[in-house]
Amino acid sequence: MSLVLKHYTKLKPIACKALSGDINKLITVRLDGVQHRDMAILKGDPVILGMLGYNDEPLIYGGRVIAINPRKDSFLICSKRADAQAEELRRREFFRYPASLIADVKPAGLGKWEDACIIDISYSGMRIYSAGKFEVDSIIELNVFSGNSILKFDAMISRKTKNFNRNEYGIQIINEDKNNIYATQNKIFKILRAETSLMYSCLLDF
Repeated sequence: MSLVLKHYTKLKPIACKALSGDINKLITVRLDGVQHRDMAILKGDPVILGMLGYNDEPLIYGGRVIAINPRKDSFLICSKRADAQAEELRRREFFRYPASLIADVKPAGLGKWEDACIIDISYSGMRIYSAGKFEVDSIIELNVFSGNSILKFDAMISRKTKNFNRNEYGIQIINEDKNNIYATQNKIFKILRAETSLMYSCLLDF
């Protein structure tokens, strides 16, 4: 099975092959070519997998790297199809779309920017990794890098935990009024459309 894999350290997805497993549960993939040689993939990293379905429709899966075999250039990924299931929609106001995007974050109005990556994204919030240390209810500024665009958000830390020995935060996007809500939704839509289009174009190229 031929796939493409998107990792936040690369602007474009790279080709990979499924070695074993089920793409909707656990799958082992090997990266093709030399494009990945400068990629520092870590355990716990968010990745996006893409493949072409019937009639060349793009099928997108979000996942996490849970094991690495450097000798074989292979990665065990826990992945799941990125479609809005009814159960998920009942449980949450907005569906969480998987992501693997580079970002930076800092306390609102002060402090230094810290590296971050986006794990998933919805129209009301995101889940991120960051080396920065933030407390629940603190206000932050977040820059998300998507293609050639930098999209800026104000947000509040709603949850924090340790995952794969890294700081993981749930953040809620702050919208001051209805116009701000529409602007935020347009920014999120722009990110999702750009990422889906990028995956699809790379699938067609490979």
